[in-house]
Amino acid sequence: MIKKLINLFKNSLTLKLLTPMVALSFIVLYSTVAIVHKQYKTSFNQILKTRKIEIEEYIKKEIEDEKSKLMNISKTLSHNPEIINIYKEDKRERFKLLSIIQILESDKNLKIHFHKYPGFSYFRSWVPDDYGEDLRKFRRSISILYERKRPLFILENGRYSWSLRCLYPIFVNGKIAGSVEAFYNIKDVILTPIEKIFNVKAALITRKPETEKKLFIQYETLSNKYIAIFSKQEDELIRDLKKLRKFDFDDFLITKSSAYFSIPIESIEKKNSAFLIIGIHYKRIENLFYSTFYKYASFEIIIILLGLLIYYISIKRSIISPLRKIDKNIKEISLTGNLKNKTLKVSSRDELGRAIETFNKLVLRTSELFEFKETIEEDSSTEDVFKRIEYLLKNKFGIKTYSIYLVKNSQDKMNIISSQKDKMWCSREILLNSSLCRAKRIGKIVDSKEDFPGICPYFRGGDLYHLCVPIYFQESVGAILQIVYKKEEADFIKKNKPLLLNYIKEAAPVLEAKQLMKSLKESVMRDPLTGIYNRRFLEEFEEHISGQADRDKIKFGVLMIDLDHFKRVNDRFGHDVGDFVLTEIVDVFHNTIRRLDMVFRYGGEEFLIILNNVKAKENAVKVAEKIRENVEKHEFKKMSIRIPQITISIGVSVFPDDSEDFWESVKKADIALYRAKETGRNKVIAFDSSMEEQKGD
Repeated sequence: MIKKLINLFKNSLTLKLLTPMVALSFIVLYSTVAIVHKQYKTSFNQILKTRKIEIEEYIKKEIEDEKSKLMNISKTLSHNPEIINIYKEDKRERFKLLSIIQILESDKNLKIHFHKYPGFSYFRSWVPDDYGEDLRKFRRSISILYERKRPLFILENGRYSWSLRCLYPIFVNGKIAGSVEAFYNIKDVILTPIEKIFNVKAALITRKPETEKKLFIQYETLSNKYIAIFSKQEDELIRDLKKLRKFDFDDFLITKSSAYFSIPIESIEKKNSAFLIIGIHYKRIENLFYSTFYKYASFEIIIILLGLLIYYISIKRSIISPLRKIDKNIKEISLTGNLKNKTLKVSSRDELGRAIETFNKLVLRTSELFEFKETIEEDSSTEDVFKRIEYLLKNKFGIKTYSIYLVKNSQDKMNIISSQKDKMWCSREILLNSSLCRAKRIGKIVDSKEDFPGICPYFRGGDLYHLCVPIYFQESVGAILQIVYKKEEADFIKKNKPLLLNYIKEAAPVLEAKQLMKSLKESVMRDPLTGIYNRRFLEEFEEHISGQADRDKIKFGVLMIDLDHFKRVNDRFGHDVGDFVLTEIVDVFHNTIRRLDMVFRYGGEEFLIILNNVKAKENAVKVAEKIRENVEKHEFKKMSIRIPQITISIGVSVFPDDSEDFWESVKKADIALYRAKETGRNKVIAFDSSMEEQKGD
């Protein structure tokens, strides 16, 4: 039995803390009773003065503490980039999605209110949809803030309560766009704590509003000028205060059962417009009387100090030192972001030991998440990131059956991009119509185990379950991760689902950024009219062509093409028809050449075609002639407009036969094109060295 009690004590942090505290409390109680009974009573006034000073100091400290806290909160919110963008784009509904607002709302007493210049309600954290009201009608602080354009901390009467308020201006592009207000109800931070800590009754006396509206949730009218706000209503307190005809008193007031004194509170209203009334029962005064003699009891002080010393020594090693290490590591992590070597040694199995174990797990898990995000941020493409996710599924989570779909929102299609392309668990209809995929359509996680059975009619996995996770790119679903699992794997998936979603959450913005960069690069490299690659892409692609020619010893046909008399088409029919002709000609090119050949828009009506792996110049000339014939035969007709016959001239060279420098070969194809146009147009001419000599002459 004794051994069990000893083990229980060793493994319980609660017992370790409570045992010395109970023993010390017993000693203090015994010594207090013995010492206080030997002292003489002092007057009630002296006790009340002492208590008044204590409460005044407490209020001053509390207001300063709350001011610092509210200032930090409002300043942080006013400088938050997401919040500034909300004001900039006037998208107030985004407030509801902000994680920082949701975190702050965990403090039940804290209220957050955003205003819009010059003083309209924009967003209340507690009533998000109630906005547009002009607050200047009953809030002087709003007008003062926009006049001064700097932070303001005040005690002020609002629509529903007297509160400690901090207002901070929000600037957009150097101009004030609004403000954020963080505040605490004075009942929550002053009245209720005073009652609990000092065991008294408390009320806030304020001047009565000019209009007879019941603005406060809980108040009592005391006279024609004043009302009282209570932390909790007490009939005796209300009855006594109604008997007092003036409330700007300095002396103590005594009733049949209680004593009262007042403490003025500074506010933005008129001077002495608010002050606290503190009421103490006679029995409590008597208790206070005994407490005033504690400081004179030297024997009691010695006992307390000795008990505290013993208590400190007993818990320092088992509690204080580990807590200090945790605090130190948390500070280092918050300052440096470095999670390496931040785990702690577990020296006990009590609550603190288990807390350290949880801390170590959190550090390791967070470290792995950070390492994963840093790794994928350095990957070069979305394909590399998806391969990293596949590796994570297989090696960290042990998931072998999955699919990854890339959504093409512009075409309403999907592609399978995972390594398991051969096995598709859904109907192939979703590839042609991505809206058929439930996860893509609703933009939410679909889990056939947790949701309604057979929730997705396009799943073809039979008795297997599926978990489909949408991955957002910007504001739409850009990819779908699908995990397929058996019934016996359901508990494992459910247990690891939160961690897996954390990894996906970290990967989503990286995938979005890389996909956006890919799209931007693609748009820069393509001609916006015809959709084919432009000269800028050719400048980058040239290294690939030169490298392949040198490495594989193959030849490339270079066809420089120009439309004959294209200016006449633009002048006669307009640029819309001219643009139509250009797009039609590109279609003719693509229908004539092979898929491995490439078409580039080189200039206004000039095109360049690279023929891959030609045997000789004659082969390139044959292809060029075929292109010229197909263009000549093609009927260009836009609605009712019949466009005259379009012809082209083509100059041909071969890289590296005509020049070992690719751009020199392009130049020689251009020389041949010039000869074709000079000698009548609508023809194909291949470059030979005599052309260069004649040009020099």
